[in-house]
Amino acid sequence: MLNTYQMTEACLQDILTSPDIMGEGEDQPSPTHRLDVLGFYCPVPVAKTRTVLEDLEDGAILEVLADDPETLHDMPLLLGRTQHRLIDIIQEAGEIRYIIQVRS
Repeated sequence: MLNTYQMTEACLQDILTSPDIMGEGEDQPSPTHRLDVLGFYCPVPVAKTRTVLEDLEDGAILEVLADDPETLHDMPLLLGRTQHRLIDIIQEAGEIRYIIQVRS
């Protein structure tokens, strides 16, 4: 079951049960929240991710779904300027999934 919160144009979901994710390994934590920015282009995906990360609690795992190839450059730059940890980047069928651990 997912709780969905509307954030202007993008969609943030609070994941109450842990769904299977592409590329998820045994050592990779399951996302607790999902931000869907599919169809949005620079600077929206990174700006929305930054906003969501500021609102989440320490230890939360955010999955960001994007399809803008610029995020492959911009998202690691954003996270490199913060304390948050980029756990994985998964690319498949034109979609890019970022798995991020929130650290405060």
